[in-house]
Amino acid sequence: MCRDIYEGLASGEKQEPLGADAFLPALTEELIWSPDIGETQLDVEFLMELLDPEELLGEVGYYLTTWFGALHHIAHHQPEAGRAPQELSSEASASLSQWHRRRTLQGQGHSRPQADLPFEEPWEIQTGPRDQ
Repeated sequence: MCRDIYEGLASGEKQEPLGADAFLPALTEELIWSPDIGETQLDVEFLMELLDPEELLGEVGYYLTTWFGALHHIAHHQPEAGRAPQELSSEASASLSQWHRRRTLQGQGHSRPQADLPFEEPWEIQTGPRDQ
């Protein structure tokens, strides 16, 4: 799907190199119109948790984190809020930090990262304080 989006963007009138500024909005729109967005969320969750950190480098990591960001944006879109923020929300930042810490602990061979750091789905909207 990602390569199809890049090819579609490249077939336009402009022959400029394409980057994330063009790709992320196109991926987000494609996901919004996809009838399989629920399955896509599960796939992203599965891959973020189970792939080895080395497999997340380069192209694979770029596409997976872009999908994560697009799904997060779709789940938290608030049209009445006006212009999009220029940085990650505190919830998205905390979720990515926890994911990174779990991956780091897993790579170091620690046996209990899951007990200390529960998985938080990026597309869930918290409506109240969480019990810890």
